[in-house]
Amino acid sequence: MTHLKNILLVAMLATGTAMLGACASSAEEDAQAEATAKSDYELRTRVRKLIYQDATFAGDRLDVNVRWGVVTITGTVENRHHVNELERMIEDLEDVRRVDIQVEIDRRF
Repeated sequence: MTHLKNILLVAMLATGTAMLGACASSAEEDAQAEATAKSDYELRTRVRKLIYQDATFAGDRLDVNVRWGVVTITGTVENRHHVNELERMIEDLEDVRRVDIQVEIDRRF
């Protein structure tokens, strides 16, 4: 009977240890996700500031999204030159992993 109690005790300890490890891992993942979200928000703020302070893009209608360091620009620009300029400006920023330009060129200009 004592042997069976020892086996059960070892099994319970192993399960508890595994559960604690899973909780710690989950907490670490949560902290990493929160840090990434903060970093993405800060990067989005820097990209928006860069674009909106540049007179080149004054007539353009642009939106900026960032996820995991990938900057996505959507909206409408005046010409192809603006697309190239956006990509050049943004890819030089720190923390940018990739630039995805998904804009339309407004032929009315």
